[in-house]
Amino acid sequence: TGIGMGQTNRIWAAQQAIPLENGYTFTNFNAHDMLFVIREAMSDYKNKSEWAKLMYRAATTDFSWNHSAKEYEALYMDMLK
Repeated sequence: TGIGMGQTNRIWAAQQAIPLENGYTFTNFNAHDMLFVIREAMSDYKNKSEWAKLMYRAATTDFSWNHSAKEYEALYMDMLK
């Protein structure tokens, strides 16, 4: 939970944000992009309504291996078609 967990977070590519709606991350590991994401998180934190939604989505997202395995299985089966 938090900055840096790719599969669980918002992805920030270049200057364009692509939200995944349950956290934050960045693709270019440098100080500029990290600061950008920290500022986004701080802005969201100040907006209590949005922060509560973000925390709820993060807390209720299924990160289990069972869930991941089902997604990989579906991808594999789709590739076999």
